[in-house]
Amino acid sequence: MKKKILWVSPDCFADCDIPYVPSLLDEFDIYWLIFLPVKGSRYRASDFTSLGEKYDNLTVKVIQSTLRERDPRKVFEYFRIIRSINTIKPDVIYCNAVPASPWQIPMFISLPKKKTIVTAHQGRVHVGMGHYWYYNFLRDIVYRRIKNVNMFSKSQADLFKQRYSSARVFQWPLGLKYFGETTVKNTNDGVVKFLSFGSINFAKHIDLFLDAANIVYERGYKDIKVIIRGWCQNWHEYKSHIKYPDIVDEDIRMINNSEIPDLFTNADYFVQPYRVVSQSGPFKIALRYNLPLITSDLPGFADEMVENTTGFMFKNNEVESLVNIMIKAIKLKKNIDEYQTLKFRMNEYVDDNYSEAILVKQYSDMFNEVMKEENN
Repeated sequence: MKKKILWVSPDCFADCDIPYVPSLLDEFDIYWLIFLPVKGSRYRASDFTSLGEKYDNLTVKVIQSTLRERDPRKVFEYFRIIRSINTIKPDVIYCNAVPASPWQIPMFISLPKKKTIVTAHQGRVHVGMGHYWYYNFLRDIVYRRIKNVNMFSKSQADLFKQRYSSARVFQWPLGLKYFGETTVKNTNDGVVKFLSFGSINFAKHIDLFLDAANIVYERGYKDIKVIIRGWCQNWHEYKSHIKYPDIVDEDIRMINNSEIPDLFTNADYFVQPYRVVSQSGPFKIALRYNLPLITSDLPGFADEMVENTTGFMFKNNEVESLVNIMIKAIKLKKNIDEYQTLKFRMNEYVDDNYSEAILVKQYSDMFNEVMKEENN
């Protein structure tokens, strides 16, 4: 009889789990509990229930919230999750959720310590985040109690261990993110296209990207296009950095999952000029769709970036460094053979380091180790 895994995913991290849950069904029975927010999700309940209908030993339950996270009544939704856990009686609980609300705390502290694994997507709360001390307080309640933690970045795992030294950390790279096959081909029209995708906020440093693009244009590299896609609450502040509207293609909204494959296939480089990063989901989309990266040299990127293989890094927060890398990237793209060689190297690196078989084994080994210890 197969061992039973209870897998908990909020919608914000579900794309980390979707590729691997089905692949683990050969070894485990999985009860997958997904909770969706009251609004703003990139997913529908049917995205998950259709998987449950496809596999005999996968049970899917979607909890659709009717309340905002700040609403105190939200605590009752988390009590529903507790009841599900107690009813299912799993051998291992894998909770891909992080403490972000006081209403979640009853759920976290009710989890049996020995057979629970909780993810931590950040080694520490970024100083630039709002409510820094509040989030540290929530994290301390949870992670000082939890025994097993799963993380997806070596640099973040090292930071985590500094504060929570008693936790056992299982760490491997965040998996690739797949949103379907593309319907287009990248046309070699002589215009070098630099893509930025994802939510836009202070940490993402899109203003630096726009400033760099202005300078590149002023230095005579006219055949460029800066493509900005994602949701932003204060886009007017970033838009003030656009000096040459003709080279900027902006679409500020929540991007549908179905649009992602064509978006990444149509671009030549994916630019992430972040001020801070733990690990990046869009980074893994670029790897999956073989789109070379340009990133700041923060540890969260440097853990996985390989210069001249997955792309190029520039000095964090230095516009001139980014300008130089963008010009290097333009020249490389103009030489189609060199650019295709870069993409070939990138594809080989991805095959060697992010294959489904490699990452599924990491999950399997982690589950089996926790079960073995829990039974001793």
